[in-house]
Amino acid sequence: MHRLPAGLFPDSPRGERVRFTLDGRSLEGYTHESLAAAILAAGNTALSRSLRFHRPRAVFCATGECGWCAMEVDGVPSTPACTVPCRDSLVARSENAWPSARRDVLAPLDLLSPLLPYSFFHRRLLRPRSLRQLYLRLLRRFTGLGRLGESPRSVAGLRTTGGPTRTRVVAETEVGVVGGGLAGLSAAVAAGECGARVILLDDRATLGGGWLDRPDGWEHVRDLRRRLEELPTVACWPRALCVGLYPPRTLGVVTPDRLVALRVHQVVLAPGALDTVPLFVDNDLPGVISARLVARLLVREGLAPGTRAVVWGTPTLGDRVSSLMARAGIETVRRLGDGEAIVAARGRGRVEGAVVRQPDGSTRTVACDLIVIAALEPRHEILTQAGAEVQWDAAFGPIPVRDRFLATTLPGVFLAGEAAGPADAARCLAEGRLAGLAAARAAGRGIGSEIALLAPQLARLPPEPAVVFPTRSAGGAGHVCFCEDVREREIRAEMARGYRAPELVKRRTGVLTGPCQGKFCLPNVLRVIGPGFAAPTSRPPAKPVRLGELAVTEHG
Repeated sequence: MHRLPAGLFPDSPRGERVRFTLDGRSLEGYTHESLAAAILAAGNTALSRSLRFHRPRAVFCATGECGWCAMEVDGVPSTPACTVPCRDSLVARSENAWPSARRDVLAPLDLLSPLLPYSFFHRRLLRPRSLRQLYLRLLRRFTGLGRLGESPRSVAGLRTTGGPTRTRVVAETEVGVVGGGLAGLSAAVAAGECGARVILLDDRATLGGGWLDRPDGWEHVRDLRRRLEELPTVACWPRALCVGLYPPRTLGVVTPDRLVALRVHQVVLAPGALDTVPLFVDNDLPGVISARLVARLLVREGLAPGTRAVVWGTPTLGDRVSSLMARAGIETVRRLGDGEAIVAARGRGRVEGAVVRQPDGSTRTVACDLIVIAALEPRHEILTQAGAEVQWDAAFGPIPVRDRFLATTLPGVFLAGEAAGPADAARCLAEGRLAGLAAARAAGRGIGSEIALLAPQLARLPPEPAVVFPTRSAGGAGHVCFCEDVREREIRAEMARGYRAPELVKRRTGVLTGPCQGKFCLPNVLRVIGPGFAAPTSRPPAKPVRLGELAVTEHG
């Protein structure tokens, strides 16, 4: 990763130079960069090591939820480094690695991975009984993703991220909108223009989400934010995390100073999408990265993650990121089309090439240092937690069921934008407006004339092209669960023993149980298992929260 010349992307911020510490070494970064980007720009290739086999991990997603870049930051364990702004005197340490993620003495465990199935630890290390406690202590050392510190700096860091300082309140509004991307902003504006009382929730500090990094989106974001400021009945809550939807139509919300039970008459869910990791060998190598994160690094942080890229995914998102990379001097050496797929990543410690299967079945190795995945999967955890009906789609995995007015199978709950499947800016704007108008009308505000016009117009919009990812990897060596280091062959071994249902596979292998809450492995788990099985039930919170963030003042 290297820094780009100033002015290449004129709207990119430029911060001040600062110094921070990583594993005892002093490094240099800039305040407009994330901690993860600053570390990688300093010449490092790994930020952390994986749980079981201590494989090197860098960055992948654009949301901070994949867990690949989890580090101890100012004494606070398991902090996504891609969400932490680089600042002066910051102290960071690698997790699950010794002495550092660059040179981990347990890295050879990856070579022994075929001999260490998931069940090895709790089925073999039982005898002699007198050594069980020693085994447990060793396992904690090998697989400890984060440790609570006892230094004053650690305690201070924990207090800033969560503690008994919040108050518990109950609030009410007519329309609650979850998500501050294009669809959420459009829904809030539409409902507000009908006179409905609206509260817009977004867990980021700035409304707009990933659309701020996209040329086709940031102008719309700017316009919608201006219109929101002119609506007296709309309140925006940034840095407000919606952790779940509870009956009767109550949103659980965690803000920096309050724990809120938000009672809503109607709900518009627009939480966006997650980045997809397809199934291929070494799909977790540093250098495998999502298209949205590439866009964020280029546009917002002024950093180029590589020089030669292979792009695999949907045409719209793939073309967009290829165009941005071309402006930054990154060559797209291969843009995969129909019938092509990546079989394996090549490289020691980071991507040095990609093995591509061509339409005729032959393979070819392409030299590159980036494998860019341009595909998204809908976010539906809040809906499925509440019991909404979903259906299986071969390209996108589980998709929530909606009617022509975007109402889900839950009464009073509407779904808009990328949370219902891939969507460009025009579709997100249209779906957000339709959902906002429908929610306002159901809350007793507005009229249905525009709704009657919008619904058929939306139905005529062309759907986003899709890419169907493979259901098998070479030798079953592809990673399905990155948090728990579960490979495809381990899942198929349990299926051969008769454990085919997702809940049974989950208990037998540990898949879907990691810090990402199964979000990044669920589509591949369902692809491997095959159709005919319902996905495991998601449970709140929708995103991980620290226990301290749920503590309120009255409990002391």
